Amino acid sequence: MITLSAPFHRRCRRLYIAIFLCMPYIYQFLGFSCPEPGKTVEVESAKSKIDELRAIVEVNTEHEMWLKSSAAYAEAVGIQNILRGNVVTEQVLAYRQITKTLSSPEVAVVCETGFFRGVSAHLWMDSARNKTQHSMTLHSFDLNHPDKNVVTLRNTFPLQEFIPHTGSTRDTLPSFQLNKPCNLLSIDGSHDGWDPFLDLVDLLPNTKCGAIVLYDDTFDMPQNGNTYVMNNNPDSPEFFNACSRSYWRAVNESLVEHVDCQNFGKKPAQWGSFPKGYCLAIARGGKCQS
Repeated sequence: MITLSAPFHRRCRRLYIAIFLCMPYIYQFLGFSCPEPGKTVEVESAKSKIDELRAIVEVNTEHEMWLKSSAAYAEAVGIQNILRGNVVTEQVLAYRQITKTLSSPEVAVVCETGFFRGVSAHLWMDSARNKTQHSMTLHSFDLNHPDKNVVTLRNTFPLQEFIPHTGSTRDTLPSFQLNKPCNLLSIDGSHDGWDPFLDLVDLLPNTKCGAIVLYDDTFDMPQNGNTYVMNNNPDSPEFFNACSRSYWRAVNESLVEHVDCQNFGKKPAQWGSFPKGYCLAIARGGKCQS
């Protein structure tokens, strides 16, 4: 054991006091500044701005990663024009963040209606690719799942499981059975009649209560409060399509609990300029699995 003499202790104490008294000058010399009394608010504001900038950088990085991955997929299956003209950046980023909330150790089970050449399927699987806590199983329901798209998705995401269910959802969904229920639903298939509503009704028995439910091309309740009258004219101020009508019927009948709707305004697409947005809810009824 090393024993220090009393004079050495005194010298150390003097040194500590000298350093303490000179700290403001040392900070200034190094390019730092000590917050003066009354400047705490400014410091906190600066920290808040730094956090905001960090969040912006993270979002931009996320988007860049998805752009590279989706561009490679689009080129592989020949849908560059479809991807370029029909994807809303704000919605992509929101869906990616939602997918990343499925962070439990169990397998995430995503069930989607509407394949659309695999654009949304790629989004779900790419969002979960960097997660190490669990894998993803994606069930996709649509009239058509081109072999090239299915093979490309499986080769791109070998750790995820992609299961296509081809045919009308009026035929495939009623007989659909899962050992592990869906914990994220994406309703983006047929936009006709009550199909978006029936897709939800038929999926709920295989859905975990509390699961996230996303309705694409869906908007806020109309100002007149009539959620059963459809208006498919995108130029009308009372535009209220089949998806919106089906979603709000599901809310009114307590099948889902409404959380939020996002409206991104009119966006150009291959078939014209249409409003784009989505609504988010939580599965609560319809025989969902507790």
